[in-house]
Amino acid sequence: MRTPTDWGQPCPNPECAHYSRMQPGNVSATATYLTQSGKRRLFRCHACKTSFSETRDTVFLDLRTSEEKVIFALKMLLVRVDLSGISFVLGVTEETVLEWLRRAALKAEQINAHLIICTIVFDESRMFDLLRLAKSTPAWQQIPFICARLRHHILDSPLALEGVAFTCQTLGAVAFLNVADYQVDPEQEMRDAIERLLDTTSRRDT
Repeated sequence: MRTPTDWGQPCPNPECAHYSRMQPGNVSATATYLTQSGKRRLFRCHACKTSFSETRDTVFLDLRTSEEKVIFALKMLLVRVDLSGISFVLGVTEETVLEWLRRAALKAEQINAHLIICTIVFDESRMFDLLRLAKSTPAWQQIPFICARLRHHILDSPLALEGVAFTCQTLGAVAFLNVADYQVDPEQEMRDAIERLLDTTSRRDT
């Protein structure tokens, strides 16, 4: 006797009785299609007749770029490679990389993100780009945004640092943390400062 295949795909239709329920039987694979990352499946819920792709709730939905390239770009952002460097290596525009970052951040927000931290790497204006994006995106506007300088050799002009701190405040960041302000144990002291900022922000919002 054949048993229903468990595809690990719950119905995404909120009005369906089987919405988000992981159980075999109500969802079946109906077709496949080719992407830059290989073959992907289309599914159908027999209860409500909704059809959907296996990438429906991911960063990769409807992207024409391979998943590997997008993940590589996000990894480079995590290790502080600047946008122009990522653009050059991957052969895409900086706007494309920012769009991938926006998609990833939206998914992070759905997982209940509580904080955005952006650091100055090579070109501090890119930090401002992300800050502007965060404050213009309704889903991110209430998330505390902290700007930080983590390396002494980056942007070492006092006048420039004063300008950066002022711009961060003007654009809506809750703080600009400068490694030079923490002398004993900079890493731990900056973590403590972030925790205090989060505590202050949460009390203010309640």
